[in-house]
Amino acid sequence: MRWFVPLLALTAISCAGNGEIEGDDAGECSDGADNDQNGYFDCQDNGCWNSPDCTGETDTDTDADSDSDSDSDTDTDAEDCTDNIGPFSHITTMDVRMQLDVDLDETNPFCGPFGVGAAIKDCTMVWEGTADTVVERCRPPERITMEGTFSRTSSDCDLDPNDSQPAILEQGTWGNEDNPSSYISLVMSQADPGFLETVIGHKFITRWRPTESPVSDQQYYETDIPSVTFSNGQTVIDYVGTTIEPVKNCPITYTSTVRVDINQ
Repeated sequence: MRWFVPLLALTAISCAGNGEIEGDDAGECSDGADNDQNGYFDCQDNGCWNSPDCTGETDTDTDADSDSDSDSDTDTDAEDCTDNIGPFSHITTMDVRMQLDVDLDETNPFCGPFGVGAAIKDCTMVWEGTADTVVERCRPPERITMEGTFSRTSSDCDLDPNDSQPAILEQGTWGNEDNPSSYISLVMSQADPGFLETVIGHKFITRWRPTESPVSDQQYYETDIPSVTFSNGQTVIDYVGTTIEPVKNCPITYTSTVRVDINQ
């Protein structure tokens, strides 16, 4: 909030009570003293901003140059979105399909109708999207964010389609045809260069990183997939990953299948 600093300075000056003005006498802009007792001294005080002692080093210049350079350098170092090179530089459009298969161990009594099976059943959800406008190509990490649509296009994970209250799995995911996301991003791994890490559909352009609360942040993603390499010119991404998570002693197998078709 750089614009707010001068306002604070002017407020302080208006409250000074000794009648002195910083910089109205020779040497006051370099004597290291707060001559008008307003909390600012020398080139920090706006009374000295036009003084020869502060030429090129005034608070105004320092704030503008220092903050601007610092922000620019920091942003550039942290994320450079100016170069059209890297593994995603050939992408002009892409079609994304993600499928989540949920499988309960029916031989386990904790998975039955009186256990987890009362709220979760074997089911499948599918998310699909098409992106045809490149918004950003950035690094690090290597990333491309494209504008388009991405949403859950099918699901049989709701136990009772006539029930107004969605089942647990329906509540625990985001995105449907009535509420599509606006962006799709591919993100490479920084820890393992050359490997794709995340495929993500997200509602807000800045939320291309997976969060701990994807539903509230309106994301659906597959991440931590270092088994998939990616290089410039590649036109297909295929990934199948399986995780097993026990819920109330019921082991549930989640299988994610990701397919990305790329046009260049």
